[in-house]
Amino acid sequence: MDEKLSMALEDYLKEIWNIASEGREVRVTDIAAAKNISKASVNKAMHQLKERGLITQEHYGSIFLTESGELMAQEIVDNYKVCFRFLTRVLEVDEEEAKAQADVMEHVISKDSRKKIRKFIKKQKEKKK
Repeated sequence: MDEKLSMALEDYLKEIWNIASEGREVRVTDIAAAKNISKASVNKAMHQLKERGLITQEHYGSIFLTESGELMAQEIVDNYKVCFRFLTRVLEVDEEEAKAQADVMEHVISKDSRKKIRKFIKKQKEKKK
């Protein structure tokens, strides 16, 4: 579990978190549709996430994040949000471009950098008041 997940597996965790946070049941077909990929690719990724103890899934059943999976997914989502805010509010990057860039940045930013960016955004906001 300590080993770093690939960007692709992190994206799957994020997608599971997003679907579940909308109060919807998370199924392979939902993930495949959201990511516009085959169900076979999703099944392969779910197997890898299951092996790492990040999700649970009964045979062809609903998918649930484990406690560690939930924590990791929340970190990824938080990284995305902070990067997106920085790009749009501070650098004034176009929203569509910022979404694409934040999707990449979320995978490489550290907790410490995330805290510093959040602090910087807050200072910038206070300066504008």
